[in-house]
Amino acid sequence: MREKMKGNPVRVSIGYKKSRKGREKELIIRISHIKGLEKTNKNAKIFISKIGNKKKIEIVKKAKSLGLKFENLNIGKFLKKIEKEQQKKKKKEPAKEKVEEKKWN
Repeated sequence: MREKMKGNPVRVSIGYKKSRKGREKELIIRISHIKGLEKTNKNAKIFISKIGNKKKIEIVKKAKSLGLKFENLNIGKFLKKIEKEQQKKKKKEPAKEKVEEKKWN
């Protein structure tokens, strides 16, 4: 660090500071429940937390109705994928027949 030579860590000096626009802090919000969506504004960067599919579907549908966008999730693509999975489940499930219980004497 002492010398500005190859192989040494970069030494902080004049010219490394970002412009004022680069130094401004952006509002970043992590959503883990539906109530968190109501408090957000459209200018903030919104990230969806690691949560289960059931909750995630509810949050995404609510966000779509509010007109919000997530940084780490494509809403349209996600909802199409979920719809396809639900259709596959419906096709695979055979009609359940009523099974009469045998009475043992």
